[in-house]
Amino acid sequence: MAVKKILEFGDETLRKVSHPVEKFNLRLNLLLRDMADTMYKAEGVGLAAPQVGILRRVVVIDIQDDHGLIELINPEIISAEGEQAGAGQSRGVAELGGAEEEHQGCRRERGHQGRGDRPRREGN
Repeated sequence: MAVKKILEFGDETLRKVSHPVEKFNLRLNLLLRDMADTMYKAEGVGLAAPQVGILRRVVVIDIQDDHGLIELINPEIISAEGEQAGAGQSRGVAELGGAEEEHQGCRRERGHQGRGDRPRREGN
C-alpha cells in the first residue's frame, strides 16, 4: 500500500471539521490500509484521517497489545467519566504557579506540548 504524508503542526487542514463516512467500499478499505502503513512507518500508535489530509472520521490505532490493529470508522464518545491529565505517549511535568501540571506531546512534533486532559473512562 502507500505511505501518506503526515501533515505538519499548524496546517490549516487539522483545524477543519471531518465528515462522517457514508460509503463502506474499496476506497475506504484502501484508506484504512494506507493509514495503517503510514502509522507504522512513523512508528506511531494512532493516526486520524485528517492527519493525512483526508477530512473523514476514520482512525487507526495499534498500541502493540493482544488486540492488534484497531480501525475506527465514525467513532463517537457517548459517555465519559472521571478526569486524568497527560495521558499522551510523550509526557512531561511543568510547574505552573506552584502547581504541577502534566503535558503531553506528539512523537511526530517533538518539542510541541500542551495540556492533555482526558476522561478517565469512556464508554460506547
